[in-house]
Amino acid sequence: MLNSISWQGYWTFLALSTGLYYAFVYLRFFRGTLRLGRNRPGLADPGPSPNPVSYGFRPSDTPLPDRPGAPRRPAAEGPVEEVDETVLNTCLDELSAFFEASGKAGHERPELLACLQAVLAKYPALSHSTYKDAVTGLLVTQCKHYCGHDLDESDLRRVWSAR
Repeated sequence: MLNSISWQGYWTFLALSTGLYYAFVYLRFFRGTLRLGRNRPGLADPGPSPNPVSYGFRPSDTPLPDRPGAPRRPAAEGPVEEVDETVLNTCLDELSAFFEASGKAGHERPELLACLQAVLAKYPALSHSTYKDAVTGLLVTQCKHYCGHDLDESDLRRVWSAR
């Protein structure tokens, strides 16, 4: 019986069955994650913003005295604090869980900002750490991806000013 199966027939059957298996897994479990040009169902992609927003990132033309060409944190932001990576990871995990739940619940902008402010209030050391820019970038991208809201500079100031 095995002598009647050629190598070409074996590899063809293996390739087709593997392709069908992965197509089934994708369609069964990951069909909803594909978003072609849409933020949420029923909302068209608004395209690029007409007004550029800085989101807390500084221009690279402000050099440090010891490293020419490197960006510098303005003195108005206060001293930079060291943050333990476990604190950062805990905050990022909580933000990820929040955005997933918020995307499903469909929170409106004021409620979303209040919740983000409450989450970041648990981690006050992050507001003066070197990780602030990274967390801010995560807030902007995740809020856009999961909730369909663009955060502007005033929203980000409000979120980080939780006391």
